[in-house]
Amino acid sequence: MSPSSGPSWPLFTCSPPSTGLLSVLYLQANRETLEGAFRTPSLRNLTLTAPYMHTGAQATLEEVIDFYNQGGGAPGTFVGKKTETMVPLDLTNE
Repeated sequence: MSPSSGPSWPLFTCSPPSTGLLSVLYLQANRETLEGAFRTPSLRNLTLTAPYMHTGAQATLEEVIDFYNQGGGAPGTFVGKKTETMVPLDLTNE
């Protein structure tokens, strides 16, 4: 399996990786737990890497903050299950 181009890529698509740490993760983790999992890129030079998110859905960092402030994407708008801890942040402009 090879990663797709872009800032991050799905950990697993159709088949498990054959070598490395990802193969160990694949063998030890529950397949349902890994569904929709993504490799998180470094935050180095973050301001130079727009658009943001694995889909490129947010054009600015302000849009990313708004996305998480609203509690993330609605169910059905992404692959996998939404983490229970993903809740609205209730941030203000102050």
